[in-house]
Amino acid sequence: MKYYTFKTENKKKFHIKHWIIISIVIILIILIGVLTYLYSKNEAVRDFLDKNILRKDITEEDLPKIEINPEIESYIYAYNNQIVILQENKLQIYNSDARKEHELEITISNPLFESNNRFLAIAEKDGRKLYLISKGNILWQMDLDGNISKININKNGYISLILSENIIVTVNPEGKELFRTFLSKTYGVDTDISDDNKYLAIAECITSRN
Repeated sequence: MKYYTFKTENKKKFHIKHWIIISIVIILIILIGVLTYLYSKNEAVRDFLDKNILRKDITEEDLPKIEINPEIESYIYAYNNQIVILQENKLQIYNSDARKEHELEITISNPLFESNNRFLAIAEKDGRKLYLISKGNILWQMDLDGNISKININKNGYISLILSENIIVTVNPEGKELFRTFLSKTYGVDTDISDDNKYLAIAECITSRN
């Protein structure tokens, strides 16, 4: 009768190698997790890693910037990850990298800005002009028969505005006037249209006028 023996040395070596690799991977995952947490929560750690590990050295010269001529009257407004600058009846639209994407003709000298979602409404304060802008385009513009004191816009592009303190005008996203509300004994200070376009809220103020 013959007896056979099996060598298990190679099999054991394989298991040891396998567990060493798994242990290294687990340690790396834990280390990355700890460093990520410290990087997001601890400013000192973040500065150290940026400078010595990631080799980041952010200076003022590296940051995106928009240069504005101080001798020209400018109106600046930010909405929907964009920056708009109104100068000399030109509306310049910049992206988050400070790159100019659009330039529009807007004949307004004293603007009221209001935005929601992708819509930007611009009105002439104490004037008559109103613009609706979206995605770098003028969707429409209109002249109203009264002095605009306040505007509001909901996420769908419906606009409500106050004319001459006591007239509330509602305009749809296509630039069509829907209706007017007249305040006989009060004057309006603010308006808001619900997100489902069904309700108009009006904030009124009572004051004695002699």
